[in-house]
Order: sequence, then C-alpha cells, then structure tokens
Amino acid sequence: MQTANIPVRNILIVGDGIAAWLSAVMLARATGRGKVLIGVAGARGGADAIENEFAGSTLPSFGPRHATLGFVEGELMRATQATYKLGDEFRDWDTPGGTYVHAFADVGARLDAIAFHHLLGRLRAAGERIDIGDYSVAAQAARLGRFAHPSQDGKSAASTFSYALHLDAPAYARYLRAYAEHLGVTPLNGRLASVQRRESDGFIEAVLLEDGRRLAAQLYLDCSGAAGDLIQGVLEAGFESWAQWLPCNRALSAFTARQAPPRPVTEFIARSAGCQLRIPLQQGNSNGFIYSAAHLADDEAQASFRAGLDAPVTREPHAFRFEQGRRRQFWSHNCVAIGASAAVLEPLGSAGLHLMMSALTHLLTLFPDVSCAASLATEYNRVMAGEYRGVRDLLVLHYHATRRADSEFWRHCRAMHLPDSLAHRLELFRHRGHFTLDDADTFMEPDWMQVFLGQGIWPERTDPLADFLDLDMLRQKVERMRQIVHRTAEGLPPHESYLAQRLAPRPAPR
Repeated sequence: MQTANIPVRNILIVGDGIAAWLSAVMLARATGRGKVLIGVAGARGGADAIENEFAGSTLPSFGPRHATLGFVEGELMRATQATYKLGDEFRDWDTPGGTYVHAFADVGARLDAIAFHHLLGRLRAAGERIDIGDYSVAAQAARLGRFAHPSQDGKSAASTFSYALHLDAPAYARYLRAYAEHLGVTPLNGRLASVQRRESDGFIEAVLLEDGRRLAAQLYLDCSGAAGDLIQGVLEAGFESWAQWLPCNRALSAFTARQAPPRPVTEFIARSAGCQLRIPLQQGNSNGFIYSAAHLADDEAQASFRAGLDAPVTREPHAFRFEQGRRRQFWSHNCVAIGASAAVLEPLGSAGLHLMMSALTHLLTLFPDVSCAASLATEYNRVMAGEYRGVRDLLVLHYHATRRADSEFWRHCRAMHLPDSLAHRLELFRHRGHFTLDDADTFMEPDWMQVFLGQGIWPERTDPLADFLDLDMLRQKVERMRQIVHRTAEGLPPHESYLAQRLAPRPAPR
C-alpha cells in the first residue's frame, strides 16, 4: 500500500505522566482541535518515578515555550505551587564547605575583545581572591533571596538575567492533563497489555489494553518511562548506558513542610555517595536524594536523607531505581520516545522538562506522514543524540571536577575516564579558556564557564591580550562591575514578598 503523503490522523500516546500529557498538549496545539485524534493510554508500570518526582526544577526555556502553548504564568504558578528560580546552587561539590550558583545570567562583561573569565584569570594570577557570583546579578540575588522579573531596559544590569520556575511535579502533570482534555485529547483510562506489529515493515499496528480494547494509530509516542514499553519492549531500540560516568542509580523523594521563605534557587548538596536536592515550593519543599548503590547501602541512604531534611515529612519518602543512559534510537519505525523512555538522567542539570519540550519541538519540525520516512527518523535521532550528549557532559563535569577525596565515590569520580566529547571541552578550557559548543547544546558559554570556575577549573593560560592591560585599571573596572551587580541585586524585592504580590487573587472587574 502506498503511504507517502497520507497525513497522520490518529496518534496514540502511551504513558500517564508529565511526558505523556505534555506531548498531548503540544501535539493538540500544533495539529488543531479535532483534526488529529490524540489518545493517551497508561503504560504497563504506571507513571515513571524519576520523571514525575524530579521534573519540578526547570530551565529558562520553560517560560517562552509555555507561552506558545497559551499558558498564563500566574495561573500555572497558582495551580502548581510554583516559585521563581534564578539558577542552581551547588554546595560541597568541589570541596566541603564550598558553594557556587550556576545562574541563568551573563557573568561580568567583555572588555573589548577579551572575555570576562580571562579578566578574572589575570586578577587571580595577581593574587586576587575571585568569587564569580560577585559578577552575576542572578547569582547574587539568589544568595540574598531576592527576585523580580528582568528589566526590559537593555542598559540596566537588571536585564542581564533570565529565570525559570520551581513547580510541584505531580500538580503539573494534573494541570497538563486538564489542559489536554480541554484541547480535545482523549484519556483512555486503561493500561497497555500487548502490542501488534505489521509483518510487512515492523511498524506498530495496534496496542491492546488490559480491558481488551484494541487501539490502532498511525503514530505512537512512548512516554512509558524508563521501561520504554514500546521503544524498547517492542521495537528493541537499544540502550546506551552511561553508568561508567554517572554512577548514581538510586533515588529517594519526599515532601517537607515549609519552615522558611522559599529561595529562588534549586539546592544541590553533595553527599558521600551522591547528592541531595531541594526544590522550594509555596507550601514546602520537594526533596530528593540521588546516590550510587555501589557506594552506599539503602538503609544508610535513608538515614542520610532524613538527616538532611530541614522540616517534617508530609509525604513519605518514595524509593526507586534507575540506570542513566539513552536509547540508541529515539525514533524507530512509527514510534517516538519522549522523556524517560528516551533517556534517563538524574535531575542535576534541571534539564528534564527542557529536553521533553525540545524533543517534541523537533518532532513537530520533522512531523511525518504515515510512511514515517527513515530519513526523518535519522535526522531526529542525530539531533536528539547531540542534545542529550551535551547535557550528560555537564552532569559528568560536576562529579569529575572535584578536589574531594573523602569517600570512595568521590575518588571514583575524580579518576573516571571521561567521554571523548567532555574530555575535549575540558582540555580546551583548561589550556586556554576556550569553549567549544555544538549546535544542539542546551547549555551555552555562561553555563559552562560558571561550572568550570565554580568547581575550581581555571585556564592554565589566560588570553595574551589580557596581559597588556594595566592591572590597576583592570582592578577598578572589575570592582565597578561588582558594585553594580551587588547594588542591583540588593535593590530587588525579597522573593517571598514578590511572589505573594504576583500570585495574589486579582479583584473581579466591576
């Protein structure tokens, strides 16, 4: 049968979490109400834990993409207990007691053709003590617990940062589902039992639910979580493990009552065999504990997790296992994997939702007809492999770039053989302070620079042009930047009061 140029009119999404309902919303918005039938059926194992527990810390791309979906920020925030986010704070990563903020912001400013980190390197070589957070409005505001939306005045230092949101992941999944249903998506309220394939080409022909229903579609999205019920269980797309670089494979999660004003930053605190994270919400904190089972027993992890919580638990800790890595093919035949079905990464880089949205955006760009041409799948797989590789490399950098040697876990991370792509980035920066970026990279120069310097990696050789600068003049210029940054951050309102003002109910029009 000729299938080229026959449009897709029926899409089935398998899953029941954030990835599934976000996919439903984005597809429904793109294809138009009623023009394409979109249904969502549950996966064999239900909602995926790592995706639905830790997707609540986002990147700045979250806001603009949500705006294109018709979401109103205030309404979304009220529905999901959301707070504002200026970046990620890392404590005890390079050395115990050390802290830095990876902020969503520019850091300092170039001086003619000389990049700012080379200016700092020149001062550091002259004996100056450098804290990169002193030159980022977002990092300084995060430290002070202050926030306001960025200024629209491009000449103001208050325009030099972006922001994201912290949100309650389960509430966000419910919000997405309600919106998807409003757009005409059909919740099928049944779980996957088995799958039928066409003999002619191996495409998925239909799925059978546990209640006996047979559902046929032309395009399938696997949002079933790490199990990959379709992409792996049926199509055997393969899995590329990253456990040799990212050894954490266990997680705990719990919700705690609010004890202090929410900070506009996600906290990542290094522990003896992994890290603890805290996502501040309006009514409390969503907490996680990510660790390596090869370096820490489960009962010890439970005890360490509870000891690190700052308030009483209101949702009992949930434990789950995972292995970090990605599918060898994200798109196979007429099936595309989204979220944890495509790749499993710990929440260290806060990139989970960004990667879901990016995957769906690429799918819409390459949206197929019912033939699902292999060339489209090849291009999609190439682009997404690059995106996941870049995020993976930044996560690995956090663990590898450390002077910690106080546990077997950290000694292992320091000594690990790096993936070639990260080894190349690290060597270029360490040698001359140079950045190499791929077209598909999620994180840009300011991101890499903050992690490199925040974790103690400085270029061995600064830009030669910086050596020609008068040292006293350079000190004065950099000090003036520091003062402007600090004044700007101190002039922002407290995050808690700004949040309360923005989320206060609006009076009804008369």
